[in-house]
Amino acid sequence: MNGGWIKLHREILEKTVWANHNLMRVWTWCLLKASHKAYLQLIGLKKILLQPGQFVFGRDKAALELGMKPRTVYDCVVWLSKNNSIRVESNNKFSVITVVNWGLYQSEEDNPQQQTNNYPTAAQQLPNTNKKVKNDKNQYSPEFEKFWLAYPRKDEITKAYRVWQLRIKEKVDPQLLITAACNYAAVVAGKETTFIKLAATFLGRDRHYEEFTKARQSTVKSNTITKAEADAMDGFEYLKFIENGGEVAG
Repeated sequence: MNGGWIKLHREILEKTVWANHNLMRVWTWCLLKASHKAYLQLIGLKKILLQPGQFVFGRDKAALELGMKPRTVYDCVVWLSKNNSIRVESNNKFSVITVVNWGLYQSEEDNPQQQTNNYPTAAQQLPNTNKKVKNDKNQYSPEFEKFWLAYPRKDEITKAYRVWQLRIKEKVDPQLLITAACNYAAVVAGKETTFIKLAATFLGRDRHYEEFTKARQSTVKSNTITKAEADAMDGFEYLKFIENGGEVAG
């Protein structure tokens, strides 16, 4: 969490958030706190799976780290959420913040010194009230964005999206592809990138995704699941499974 870098483009100077010191501070803090890889975090006695772009949020702790009043932090988080820069999911114990489109804007596949328009930077995740014209050239469907966020290898996104669109035209359920990506990510966790299929290959004519879709469907009804299956669940799904008496084998 303390290593690595984030992308921050100069065009952030033109964004509304730049004019507000507190908003800019909280927004940058969210980018820095967000995980670059999926991992299990222990909260109390339970584990939750955090995906890339997510982190556990507590207002008081955030205020301490930011050197701000808790109410000020809360107001900034609400503003960012209302303007679709982040999503906040809460239960009665904790909240998880997701940086919207993290997998697209903070992908590690391109060199930070060689930015292209195909890979928008952190500044482009922010709403821009100063520009009336929106460039839709590099927009991806919401379902594909979820798939890309879950998929374990962030290479050749444009090619992956083209193949994705072919599967969708064939009436393949997007949610099944997202589920397959989650399952595959759990299976290959810890492997070198070169041994992980490109997303375009995973979605391609050989339909590798079908193996992982069926595996999830056949086990989700069981009261006992493997660690890989637990890792593939999102945090709230995992908590609900455990609370309903589910167990993780091994």
